[in-house]
Amino acid sequence: MKKLLLFLLISISFQSLADTTGYYIWVQKAELPPLARHRAIGFSIGGKGYMGLGHINAGGVNIAYPDFWEYDKSTNSWSQKADFGGGTRFGAVVFSIGNKGYAGTGTSASYVDFNDLWEYNAVTNTWTQKTPMPGTPRAGATGFSINGKGYMGLGYYNDWYEYKPQTDTWLAKAIYPSAVPEAGQLLFHSQLDLMWL
Repeated sequence: MKKLLLFLLISISFQSLADTTGYYIWVQKAELPPLARHRAIGFSIGGKGYMGLGHINAGGVNIAYPDFWEYDKSTNSWSQKADFGGGTRFGAVVFSIGNKGYAGTGTSASYVDFNDLWEYNAVTNTWTQKTPMPGTPRAGATGFSINGKGYMGLGYYNDWYEYKPQTDTWLAKAIYPSAVPEAGQLLFHSQLDLMWL
């Protein structure tokens, strides 16, 4: 009887998995047209995805990119947009608020760190420099937005800053109460919940 129950349980489990086939699979979409890279940026505005910057550093080569691309899911296609206003960059941080995207910090191919902030307007396809983040220039920072405000910080430091796009101003927030993290260790489980690996 126990063997029969075990068999039925296994059969039901496999049937349950079979019923979900097709619901939880990855489907490849159009590839980003230029060369592959890492430490790029990405955000979304109004149902479209935006991606760019990043670098290649292998075999003694270190090339950083300023290019920026828009992905349209309705046509499964990429179109090149205006290059990032801050020039070549990798390890930058981004967030989006309403119909604008924001990118800043990061480092150049010659390893010069930045604390700048740039606003991307998808309607006019233009980048506008904004007030720099008041903290130390850095790469590998973290960024997100909540209720119309942007937040940036960390990246080998434990400071946090709030950005208000209406007034183009920054406000220092509470210091992150832990050891200084290494870039990339922070995972977002929601906009309000931060968890360390």
